[in-house]
Amino acid sequence: MIDIEFLVQYIILLAAHRYPRILKWTDNVRQIQALAEAKIIGDDMAHRLRMAYLTYRSMAHRLSLQEKPPIVPAKEMKAFRRTIIRFWNRVFR
Repeated sequence: MIDIEFLVQYIILLAAHRYPRILKWTDNVRQIQALAEAKIIGDDMAHRLRMAYLTYRSMAHRLSLQEKPPIVPAKEMKAFRRTIIRFWNRVFR
């Protein structure tokens, strides 16, 4: 979840001077959507990032409510992890 937040904020900082409308939102889900609307990232990647972020967040909240550490099991998030790594590599190549 933190990797997604970092990547989204990094891209916003890089692109805000050219696309000021991406600064409208402060939450990650709408920031990802704003990046897609500005064509900075593709719709498919935006969808995958939103789904990964919302899934991680939901699982972490559920664990927190159970008074457990908010550590999501890696095996349950394998596909999302691949998406985030792929996106990370696109941004930082």
